[in-house]
Amino acid sequence: MNEKITPVLLGADLNCYNFARAFHEAYGVSSYAFGRYEISATKGSKIINFKVVPDIDNEETMIRELTAFAKEHEGEALYLFGCTDDYAAMIIRRKAELPQF
Repeated sequence: MNEKITPVLLGADLNCYNFARAFHEAYGVSSYAFGRYEISATKGSKIINFKVVPDIDNEETMIRELTAFAKEHEGEALYLFGCTDDYAAMIIRRKAELPQF
């Protein structure tokens, strides 16, 4: 694989950390995560680049943040995961607007 693998996670909980850890162990990469606030599972993690977005659970905000992120990471293989059922449902509803992932 020639493209850089870039995991992108929505969430901040232990599930988010577990996704990041799996990618780190398998591919040696750090993940990017977007969440409404920092919690202990992801706060200060060396394998997660965490960004607080207070209204990331708003679909318009999610689309705006992820579109901007994708532009900054063109040429990378972006893998998007919702780390809660709500985030996963948002991604599914709006997947047509996220072809970069």
